[in-house]
Amino acid sequence: MKDQYFGDVNDYRKYGLLRAFSAAGLRLGVCWMLTPSDGSADGKHTGYWQEPNRWRKFDPELYDALAQCAGNAALRRVANAPAWNLLPNAVYFTQMLSDSREHRASFFLAAHAALSAADLVFFDPDTGIAGKSRVLGRKDSSKYLWWSEVSSVFATGQSVLLYQHWHHKDRESQVEASVTALREHTGAPLICTFRTSFVLFLLAAQESHVTASQEALTVVATRWQGQLVPGQGLTGGSA
Repeated sequence: MKDQYFGDVNDYRKYGLLRAFSAAGLRLGVCWMLTPSDGSADGKHTGYWQEPNRWRKFDPELYDALAQCAGNAALRRVANAPAWNLLPNAVYFTQMLSDSREHRASFFLAAHAALSAADLVFFDPDTGIAGKSRVLGRKDSSKYLWWSEVSSVFATGQSVLLYQHWHHKDRESQVEASVTALREHTGAPLICTFRTSFVLFLLAAQESHVTASQEALTVVATRWQGQLVPGQGLTGGSA
């Protein structure tokens, strides 16, 4: 996650998804995995601020908050998520993440401690889960999350929600591979996917969070039609 992404249309959908879980009674822990802004065009999908008739209906309160960023680049900071109470009762870990293997180890120790009270931990890396070609500690490794980091959090009794950028032309294959890997690394009784045009979100829910997660799934399907598309709940090892 970078400050330059804050408030764009992908963030609108992301916060909408997280707010559904919050409304279902799960306390959120947000691990931004913050990296420095890079001056690229990423985060420029902000035209929705000028189209309230099309976009505001999905979550008016959230829309009005994020639309404050229009014409004011200084407001595009993730620090405004708690400042504007975008995710009620959430806890955040906002430390910057570097490529250093040593720093990464201390980063996740601190994150686990800061987010220990959360029911559901959301990881927001720049890109998503690291592929086999990625090496921990190498350049740009801070843009990725490793499966071992996911499984260690799930093992504490917390559910996990992951950000994953689309990278396959065959999106169905990417979804299938991601769901299979998430199941293998967590053994979660409930795994769900949420798709947008740019992003795949992956949920692994603890048994104690299945009912609330299914409530959130229903809210998303009802309120965010065409913007956040929930996958069928995947339970008990079924595909």
